[in-house]
Amino acid sequence: MANAPMEMEGSAKMPEGYAKLSSLMSTDSEFAIFRKFGALNAQNLLYYQAELMGLENDLRATASEDQNSGDPDKKDFAVNWYELSHAKPDKNYQFRKFMQVRRILREYNECLIQQATIAKIDRPSPYNLEMLRRWLDSSTKGKGFLVGLEEETWKEIHSHDFLAIPRPEKDVELDRLSKMFLGPLVEFYHTLVGRYYKKETGLDSCGNEIIRYNNRKLLRTADVVSAIASSALPIGSIIALNCISRVMIQLVVVAVFTMIFALMLTLMTNARRVETFAATSVFAAVQVVFVGSTNTNTYR
Repeated sequence: MANAPMEMEGSAKMPEGYAKLSSLMSTDSEFAIFRKFGALNAQNLLYYQAELMGLENDLRATASEDQNSGDPDKKDFAVNWYELSHAKPDKNYQFRKFMQVRRILREYNECLIQQATIAKIDRPSPYNLEMLRRWLDSSTKGKGFLVGLEEETWKEIHSHDFLAIPRPEKDVELDRLSKMFLGPLVEFYHTLVGRYYKKETGLDSCGNEIIRYNNRKLLRTADVVSAIASSALPIGSIIALNCISRVMIQLVVVAVFTMIFALMLTLMTNARRVETFAATSVFAAVQVVFVGSTNTNTYR
């Protein structure tokens, strides 16, 4: 991973406050965490919905009134768009009402689509959110520049209302094990071991010394762990069953290894419930066949 260039002597100093925070978010996109204002967006949609219901009722009443008015200029409004849209100014109330409905409906639909898009954006990881809070409170980085109501922006009280802008290079969704390696496991490793020997890899765009861990290496490590676990579990099950002669204990071992397999499948992958059920059933069946074959050979 390339290091950020050192700030050249005489160049403009990065301003404090929001300018420095935005620079951090642009450099380290995992800190691009924002509030989605879910309650306000929902309230906005509710108001649009209520307004449209009133407009719909007015439009239906106007259309019915025009149709039953006996006015020859209005009798074809319901079946002839040209007549409706080219009505005289003193008779085009229905048309003007529909144009109002069209404008509000367009705004309402745009808000619906925006909300649907926002709902698909992932929440930030607790680790990244905590790191952002520490940066904001740090005396050498964010310097606690937020004051008043803005000081509560990233506080715990809004923990349900955050979203994280996804990285452009994120083409596929990471499985649970990969997310653990990129989040809490990195924090645990750095606290326990990494901080004692891993040096700063340079400066971010704000001039702060930072330590970076290579995501590709972390994901490769997750792949290795997953490969070892996926091979060790069935091998361990076979060895354990081969060392036990009593059928009842063998069945207990089968049950234990099957539960471990299902648990690992749930915690380490993005498998759906039906896929977990199917894979677990196959794993259990293989073990039962092995138990049956070993016991048949024993009694011969």
